[in-house]
Amino acid sequence: MARQCEVCGKKTIFGRNISHAHNVSSRTFIPNLQRVRVQVPGGNAKRVRLCTRCLRSGAVMKAAYAQLDDSDRVDLHQRVPRQPRDFDRHARAGLSPGKKLP
Repeated sequence: MARQCEVCGKKTIFGRNISHAHNVSSRTFIPNLQRVRVQVPGGNAKRVRLCTRCLRSGAVMKAAYAQLDDSDRVDLHQRVPRQPRDFDRHARAGLSPGKKLP
């Protein structure tokens, strides 16, 4: 089986390393492929090799995610705002989060 994404077709490409002394050697750029069970039309699950770009973009639906009810699903692309790391320490000291603690 070739090292190729089954959705977008991304595969190994060739290039060159160039050192600081301008020594040139050949190298390969290998895509970051993951084996994932995805939901295919017809209700079946199939194991495919996908690049991480296709996984992140939502080009396929993972089989485990497809089996959940609508009430159990969450928006995977929803961003949750994060509080500063030491927010509680600042609040206890009576300072705003941008100030340094003594």
